[in-house]
Amino acid sequence: MPTLALAVPRTGTAGYNIDVFGAASAPGKAPLAFQGSGTFSVDFAAGVFAARASTTEYELVTGAGTVGGGLDITAAGYLSSSDGTFSGNALYQGTLGFAGGTINGRFYGPTGSELGAAFSASNASTGLSAAGAFTGVLDATLKPDNLTLTNMTKQQLFYTQWGWNSVSQLNWQNGETFTASPPTSNLYGGQFTIADKVTGGDPNYIVYRKTFTGTGDTQDVTLKLYKPGVANTELVLTYATFGEWKTVEHAGVNNYPVDQFFFYGLETPARLLVGKTGSAHYQGIVHGNASNINNGQNDPLTGTSTIDVDFGTQVLSGSLTLVAKPTAGGSIDYGRFDFSGSMPPYLATTTIDFSRADQSYGHWDSRFFGPDGEEIAAKFNVNVPAGSYGAASSLSGVALAKKQ
Repeated sequence: MPTLALAVPRTGTAGYNIDVFGAASAPGKAPLAFQGSGTFSVDFAAGVFAARASTTEYELVTGAGTVGGGLDITAAGYLSSSDGTFSGNALYQGTLGFAGGTINGRFYGPTGSELGAAFSASNASTGLSAAGAFTGVLDATLKPDNLTLTNMTKQQLFYTQWGWNSVSQLNWQNGETFTASPPTSNLYGGQFTIADKVTGGDPNYIVYRKTFTGTGDTQDVTLKLYKPGVANTELVLTYATFGEWKTVEHAGVNNYPVDQFFFYGLETPARLLVGKTGSAHYQGIVHGNASNINNGQNDPLTGTSTIDVDFGTQVLSGSLTLVAKPTAGGSIDYGRFDFSGSMPPYLATTTIDFSRADQSYGHWDSRFFGPDGEEIAAKFNVNVPAGSYGAASSLSGVALAKKQ
């Protein structure tokens, strides 16, 4: 009994308990069946959903069973605005390997209190194929996952991505309280609240200032968080954002200014896009620092990011245009830096070198965000090569881009 289009909720969020079942096969391997349970989260206002389930597998020949971590069904996508259906990307992960594909489903009952979906996935390199379905029932006691940064409904632990593959955490507790810290022990962090907010300044940021005490000294921290949503006049983001951490590290009589950038958000699950086809174009912004190795000058860095993704060949390419804004006035245009490389199917991060004449002079580390990879965030570092304008400069920061 399908839910009529007009009866599907258009506001609020909901959580469903789901039961999943299906089968998978690969050349030279015994076929198997899988079944399990999980949750389906939906943000009706944003029109997005995400599903995840843990499964148990049974070989159809021997009857042997396999349980444990890594046997999962993952899906995410969009609700249709014209009827009671939804569709998106699906990922099977099991003992036979992993396979990506698509999912299609719809809501059932007078007000969408039940749902059902079918999915199929394949892996061209291994010959693996999987197919299955799930049914779900609305559970008013279930707190759905956060699906957008603009409508956070429960506590969320973010893994913040800093330079040189450093990772830290930002634990969002509510709209006015969170804990955050840099990834190294020489820098201090902790809890931020509404009392630490600073008014004024750039309206595209929420700014906090607080003093933290460490081993033998204190650090005055300024933390700037880029606003997601339509309130941002520079770039409207829904799933990804970034922050800037500024302080001074004291070492004896010496003081070392610290100005580091990081990104975080609601990531696209790793491997979810391996079955996606076609291409996408992204455009966005750059924020960071330009440091001159010779004179020690450190200037704010801005610019634009342009990224193209061919999902069929799993290749990501693009360019950054970088401009420094010295505090003394004027600007330094470093020009354009191009990059291109493959997206590793086993990893969430795509790492690509900036290179000229087979010489590497920097790197790019990016991740997808959103149910369909709608946004990209990256950390980059460029050591401007000799013979180029601005040589002896080190350019680093974050790049964020949105699918066009």
